Amino acid sequence: MDKNELKKLREDLVKEKATVEEALMSTAIKNPIVKDYYEQPRVEDIGSSPDDTALEAVDFDRMMALKNTQEQRLHEINETLAQIDSGEYGICVNCASGIGAARLKVIPAATLCISCAQKTGR
Repeated sequence: MDKNELKKLREDLVKEKATVEEALMSTAIKNPIVKDYYEQPRVEDIGSSPDDTALEAVDFDRMMALKNTQEQRLHEINETLAQIDSGEYGICVNCASGIGAARLKVIPAATLCISCAQKTGR
C-alpha cells in the first residue's frame, strides 16, 4: 500500500473506531478501570414473572453476543492502528513476508499473508 492508501485506511479506521465505541456505549457499560473493556450488556428489567425473566435472559444473551462482537472489532481496529503507526502494517506475523495489498483491501486487519492463512485455515 502506498502512503496515501495507508493514510486513507487509517482515517477510515479512526472513524469506524468511533462508531464501534458509540455502539458499545449503548450496548454495554464501560469499565472505568480497564481501557476498551466493557462490562455486562445493558438489559432492560421488564418484570419478575418467569416469562419476563426468560425474556431478560434471552435479551442478555443476545446483547452479550453483540457486545463481544463489537469488542472484538474494536480490538482489531486498535491493533491495526498500532501496526500502521509502528510501520509494521502489512507484514505477516507468521513468516514476516508482505501481505498483499489486495488482501489488505478486503481484510484491513489481516495479520497473515495468504499462504500462512491457508496453512492455518484462517
